[in-house]
Amino acid sequence: MRFEELPPQEALPSLTTTRLLLRPMTLADVADVFAYAGDPQVLRYTTGTPPRHIDETEAFVRDALAAPNDRMWAIRLRGAPTVIGAIEFGLQSPASGSIHYALGRPYWGRGLMTEVVDAVCRWAFQTLSMLLEITTAVVDANGGSARVLEKCEFARTGVTVERWAKLEQPVTLLIFRLKRPALSQ
Repeated sequence: MRFEELPPQEALPSLTTTRLLLRPMTLADVADVFAYAGDPQVLRYTTGTPPRHIDETEAFVRDALAAPNDRMWAIRLRGAPTVIGAIEFGLQSPASGSIHYALGRPYWGRGLMTEVVDAVCRWAFQTLSMLLEITTAVVDANGGSARVLEKCEFARTGVTVERWAKLEQPVTLLIFRLKRPALSQ
C-alpha cells in the first residue's frame, strides 16, 4: 500500500487477541471514553487532560476520527460491550508509523495492553508494505508502558525532553522503535 492508502477509519478491520476485541472507534463510544479518560491517572503520562464534560470527549474523538493519517481502535474485553481503552496508529511517512494508547485503570497490570500493541503492530506491518518502523515515546516515569513496549520487542532508541502545556516542568520521554520483522527464510 502507498501512504495515501491507509484504510479509512470506518474500514479498519476488527482485531482479536486472546482476551480482547479491537474494533474501529466511533462516535457511539464517546460515553465509554469519557468514563475511563475522566480518571486523572489514565491520562497522567499523556499530553491530554481528563475531560470535565462529555462534549470535550466528543470533540476529541471526532478530531481523532477525522485525522487523515491516524486510525483509532476501541479496546473491549471479548464478549463485553464497554470500551475500556483505545489505541491509535498513525503514519508520518510511508515508512514510519507511530502508536499511542490508553487503558482504563481497572485493567492495568494484566498484560492486556501488550496484546493490543502486538495486534496493532502486526496488522500495520502486514497491511502497509512500505512500513519499516513503528515508533512511540513514553514518559520515563511510566514503567508500565515501557514494559509493554519491551514485551512487544520495541527497542529503546533515545531520550528527549518536551514541554507540555499541562505541566510546569519539562517531561523526559523515552523513545522506542519497532523495526519491521525480517521475513523467515
